[in-house]
Amino acid sequence: MVDVSFKTKDDGIKGAPSPGRTGSDVFDGATGSWPSGAALALWVFVGLFAYLFIGNIASTFLLALNDVGLQDILSGQQDVFAENGNAFLGGNAIGLALGLGSVAILASWLDSSRPLQYLRLKNCNASDVVLSLAGLICLLPAVIGLGILNEKIPLPDVLLRLEEQQMELIEWFTGQGGNFALNMIFVVATPAIFEEVFFRGYVQRRAERGLGVVGGIILTGVIFGVFHLRLTQVLPLILLGCYLAYVTWRTGCLWIAVVLHFFNNALALSLSKWGPESVADPEVVPWFLIIGGTLLFAACILMIHRRNGIEHHSEWEEVFLCGTDYEANLVRARLEDAGIYSVLLNQRDHAFNLTQGSMAKVRVLVPKSMKAEALALFAAEALTDEELAEVALSSK
Repeated sequence: MVDVSFKTKDDGIKGAPSPGRTGSDVFDGATGSWPSGAALALWVFVGLFAYLFIGNIASTFLLALNDVGLQDILSGQQDVFAENGNAFLGGNAIGLALGLGSVAILASWLDSSRPLQYLRLKNCNASDVVLSLAGLICLLPAVIGLGILNEKIPLPDVLLRLEEQQMELIEWFTGQGGNFALNMIFVVATPAIFEEVFFRGYVQRRAERGLGVVGGIILTGVIFGVFHLRLTQVLPLILLGCYLAYVTWRTGCLWIAVVLHFFNNALALSLSKWGPESVADPEVVPWFLIIGGTLLFAACILMIHRRNGIEHHSEWEEVFLCGTDYEANLVRARLEDAGIYSVLLNQRDHAFNLTQGSMAKVRVLVPKSMKAEALALFAAEALTDEELAEVALSSK
């Protein structure tokens, strides 16, 4: 009998795993066995609380450096903000980094002994970056059109006032009061990195485990959209969040979502500052742009999906041969950390094993295009006797 097993087992799509997808193999830390819903709710609450608390403390400190006290903020917030907008934006950026970012890293470290692989922080393919960026550009007409429709949904006065305050902030940093270089750091780069690490890194990984791939993508997109507290734009933000989540899952690389997030924010900032009002804040989007863009977006999605499907790695070559399953699984984990597809080929006769034991040859195969990378990995860092002994004892 021939037994073939892929390197991930519960990624939601049988026979089509990709690097970094959800699998029981990465949930091997102290909190990895916690119920996913409870863990997700806990860390989302902790992350948001840390973000708000640290952000406000940092903003107050930066304002104090400019001789602005708490009483000044409470008595004349608009005037204070007009003169010290960078302090507020800088505090928000610090909150994102030390709040959302640090909580995501801590939660991932507790969930997994391989937090970088858990967060899908690995090298990405240039073709995937280009295709994903093309998909985002094609999706923008639909996103803008959905945003125009979202603005027509009636909201309570309290929420509208909150939206107006956010718009005052946006108008400030896109106007004469904002420094473009600082805004690129505070408004573009910092959210692109730390929001992605938190939402598409930790939140998505946990959501996928509890709800499956589709449920994880949708829930991550919804949480991301609501997080921004712009209810007049929550629907397009959810759509963008779902797309970033899909790309992260399918390619197995978080950095692509970071690049897309950066591009989207940089484009919005640039258009708001220098673009004509009809482009920066359109009142209508032509239907032919929405339909044409959506069709091209679907084509990009199809190419991304096919490029990263294991069924397209039809030529496999052996890179490791051993006599036990635990040794093969150790090799497979090493390959997974490096983002290399792997297949275990077990040609064991199970009837023979009933009387002769489980020792038999197990082959580890990788796509032909990845063979050189896999061999270089083993040459640089061979398996040690201590590793083999530890995994052998844990497998019993």
